[in-house]
Amino acid sequence: MNQNISDREILEGFKRNVGNRSCIALKGRMRMTITRADGTIEERVTENIVVKDGLNHVALMVIDDAQSTFKYLAIGTQTAQHSLGSVQGGIGEVGRKLGSLLAGSNEVAVIVATWAGQVDGLTSLDLRTGAMLNHASSGSGILLNAVNSVATILADSDFLKLQAEVQIGSHAL
Repeated sequence: MNQNISDREILEGFKRNVGNRSCIALKGRMRMTITRADGTIEERVTENIVVKDGLNHVALMVIDDAQSTFKYLAIGTQTAQHSLGSVQGGIGEVGRKLGSLLAGSNEVAVIVATWAGQVDGLTSLDLRTGAMLNHASSGSGILLNAVNSVATILADSDFLKLQAEVQIGSHAL
């Protein structure tokens, strides 16, 4: 049986993008925007790690709609590099917020939260870790992804906006 042109093109595109891997890996990014009291803005984008417990939870969501969604962001003081085995207790959490923006398109999930130095009690803390979780309470929930390069200390009137992104696949076929 011959493949038609479009099937062949899709298969070749998939091979170019995926290579010999058996699947497309999940990717995570954390976008950090720090707005200082004097009006200066610092922006960084860092790839983060999607951890095994989060991956397992995503898989469960396919077959069990009772699973909770990842709509919370946490900030922490942990400086050690995160790994596939990282868990919620390893982020040194000092604050958690419900995402103010939830979006999903082109196989990318996006959640954003903003912290204010004095208002959120984060002044003078060496903030290092940003993370996406599925529970509202500090110290609870499953960690989906984490990055340890937030690297900022907020003053009273400073703001930190975290935008966590998880790419589930690719339309670049």
